[in-house]
Amino acid sequence: MKVEISLPFLTRGKPKRCNSDRHVYVTMPVTVEVPEVPVGDTEVAFETYERYALFADPHTEEHDILKVEAEWEMRAYDGRLYRKLFDVTAIGDAAFHIAFDDTTAAKAEDPGSSISTGFGYYGTNPLASAIRRQVEFDLEKTSLSDSNVVIAWPGGQGNIARDRARNATEFTIVGPSIENIDGPLCEKSMHRIEKQVSRLLVIGGDLWVESRPPSWRVTVVDNKISLHLATAIEGFDPILSRRHFPIDRLDEAREYARQCATPRASEDIEYTVSEYVVDYDAHLPELLEFDADAEELSRIGYALAFESMRYARRNHGWLDNLDGALKSSLFSAYEETMETDYLRGQMGEVGQYVEDLCTVWRRFHRPTSWCELGTARARFGDMLIKRARALAENAPITLGSGIAVERPQGMRP
Repeated sequence: MKVEISLPFLTRGKPKRCNSDRHVYVTMPVTVEVPEVPVGDTEVAFETYERYALFADPHTEEHDILKVEAEWEMRAYDGRLYRKLFDVTAIGDAAFHIAFDDTTAAKAEDPGSSISTGFGYYGTNPLASAIRRQVEFDLEKTSLSDSNVVIAWPGGQGNIARDRARNATEFTIVGPSIENIDGPLCEKSMHRIEKQVSRLLVIGGDLWVESRPPSWRVTVVDNKISLHLATAIEGFDPILSRRHFPIDRLDEAREYARQCATPRASEDIEYTVSEYVVDYDAHLPELLEFDADAEELSRIGYALAFESMRYARRNHGWLDNLDGALKSSLFSAYEETMETDYLRGQMGEVGQYVEDLCTVWRRFHRPTSWCELGTARARFGDMLIKRARALAENAPITLGSGIAVERPQGMRP
């Protein structure tokens, strides 16, 4: 079945009316042939029968969040997990042609990823957010004082204006007029798009998408902490307070939510925790596992490496004051971070540098230019460092052969 979809596309060159080369961040429309398989060739891997829904009183501002009956499932095909998007007859009504909006933003949750809350994702593009997250991760890694995401062409005043401009600018139309086009970067962007659209699959009469496993997600928004069932996020998540726990680690997710909601005496804020926990059946548990600790250790390492390096490039004196070992760890971790591409499966090894990165980041006064720590920066920063050091201490040692062995108790990296 043919599906038309528009996705974010990054290259570099000199657009019309620009004085110099710059990043070009626009929309690429593509037509993809989606393979089709019978329902009988798949099997149910995970399912729930209830979710929380919002019921608002039309006459007042009051509302209730109640648990209702609602079926939701993940299916397995060829060793991969899939979640349903919608009936193929509804594709024409879906916003597959919108590559840039607030639902696909790099800091947003993946569209349709909520399981125990939410209302599906009609009107959103299920493949665009992962590309935006990787592209903007790449751009921010090389930013100085100004954000490369903000100054990329076409621009605009504010996120909404930039999204509208980039959504309305198709590379197939403007590409021929761009001078000094970066061919290798074009190829990389097209490869990312190809990887994303290859995740689509028609099962029976419905359109599905390859998915990460279900998890317990904890989010912090202002003074509100929520815990709900959702698929694990695609790519680098710059919201460092947001975490995902495997479904067999609900108690750990609850403990993390409790820590987030426990203020220091100096915090003039009262937190609330909302749990949206539902029962589920895991029919293929081997497909639902993921190494959350390794993912979290890498994410923290990437964040501290590029945020510290970005600060150091603006404040050379701070970098000069680092001793040789710390400086070496920072440069090595940053090099690994620069090579990281979640969409293409290229992951830099930063775990061995995390202890030093925590030290550097603290000496630099915990800079965050793109990543976000949480409502109370000092407390959430301390929580992040404590978490990073615990994960690093308990991480298995990876030998040159790629074989992992357990770290002896008390041994530090």
